[in-house]
Amino acid sequence: ESSVQSWVSEIKQNVNQLPLETRSLYNQLDEIQRGLSAIASRMRTLREALEVLKGLEDELRSDPDVFRSESGKQSLLELQREDLPFVAELKTAVMQYDEASRRYTAKYPEVVKLEGQIAENLQRMRKGVETEIPRLPSQQLDLERRRDGIIDQLKQSTALTKMNKGKESTYDINRKLYDEMVLKLDQARLAKEVGSQGANQFIMIDPAYYPMQPAKPKYALV
Repeated sequence: ESSVQSWVSEIKQNVNQLPLETRSLYNQLDEIQRGLSAIASRMRTLREALEVLKGLEDELRSDPDVFRSESGKQSLLELQREDLPFVAELKTAVMQYDEASRRYTAKYPEVVKLEGQIAENLQRMRKGVETEIPRLPSQQLDLERRRDGIIDQLKQSTALTKMNKGKESTYDINRKLYDEMVLKLDQARLAKEVGSQGANQFIMIDPAYYPMQPAKPKYALV
């Protein structure tokens, strides 16, 4: 009985100490891991975009017609494919610039104006990317801390589960011994009752007697 009470008390105490169920902890851990993967992917995207933006700015200083070159068009196309700050404004300006370039010469005022807008959009995009990049490590660190906390909870949950299994095993052993002792006690009580009441349970029909003559030797057979 003492073993049972101790085991039940420990189980209740351990359950109260666990803040979340194990399944919920694992779901949160998966969600955090997906967040860390997204941050890592976002960091790569921003860094690659920053290199492209800086390269376009450098080319633009040396070649004013870079937006009409194949390398410039390819760089602009790569930037428009990504989710970057002010990318919507860049798409609009590039679309208008492509349409105006097909209709007018490079010196046409509308074409020159759109080139200036594209250059301004690229500068704004670069500043936006440079502003966003330093924020990602702090978000990553926060998720890593949360992940470490959940891992600690999982370790605690695993340890408690093992401890509970150990206590449950002890309880099972004690329960088996207890049942065996109860069975032996019942058998002993039954044997005692049979022994004490045995004299009253039997009736002597033919009482024993002593023989009047010896059984041997039989001289008649000699």
